[in-house]
Amino acid sequence: MRQTAQLRGFRYEPLLAVITVLILGVVVSGRICRAQMQQRFDLRPSPGSTVSVATLRVPDKAWKHFARAKAAVEHNRTEESGREIAQALEIAPDFAEAYLLRADIQIKAHDYAAAINSIAEARRVEPDIALAGIVLAGAYNGLSQYPDALAVLEHLHGWEAQSWQASYEHARAATGMRDSDAALYWSARCLQLAPLNFADVHLVRANALLLARQWSDAEIQLQAYLSASGQLSHRADVSTALVAVQERIRQEELANVASK
Repeated sequence: MRQTAQLRGFRYEPLLAVITVLILGVVVSGRICRAQMQQRFDLRPSPGSTVSVATLRVPDKAWKHFARAKAAVEHNRTEESGREIAQALEIAPDFAEAYLLRADIQIKAHDYAAAINSIAEARRVEPDIALAGIVLAGAYNGLSQYPDALAVLEHLHGWEAQSWQASYEHARAATGMRDSDAALYWSARCLQLAPLNFADVHLVRANALLLARQWSDAEIQLQAYLSASGQLSHRADVSTALVAVQERIRQEELANVASK
């Protein structure tokens, strides 16, 4: 695992290396923001963008398959979503939004190279398609190509650049590059902007805090994740990490007492 290899350069005690690798493995794993699919694919054009003739020509039947695919993604029905997107693209080969949704489905399956190709197809049809940059950054983060993710994010503009999704991917890339200052900044921004039902924001924040060796604050974020409502995909891993972080805090407290 590439993240593990990178972390070997840290001068952490063995326990802390385990904690950091575990949490980084949870968040910096290519799992982009899927909790708010409706917000991501609401088809809002970015400022100054134009809708291509190809998109205007997409027939209603293809849009219906797209809507079904989006609903299937929101309910984690991966096979159904892939099938519906394939049908939409068969009807309308120049359907930019369908390519972008397919990219998100492929990222969910950890097929990042295919996702990058799908984003390229979406941009071929609709060069200014909204949110393509954020989805592309998520794919690069999934491949641990963090400089590429940052390069994409730095070229975003308007509301897309200010979105919580952009902050989330910025935080992931900064953490992967072991830039604790940037990771703290972007994860704090994401924590402020993200919707309340997006529990993974607490994990990306915990990653940044662990990188900065701020154990107590990291503990708070791990607890916040475990207290979130809904289905928590990483509950078991986070519970294990929380115990390890709490043990580290206890050890530091004992060491401080002993030194006095």
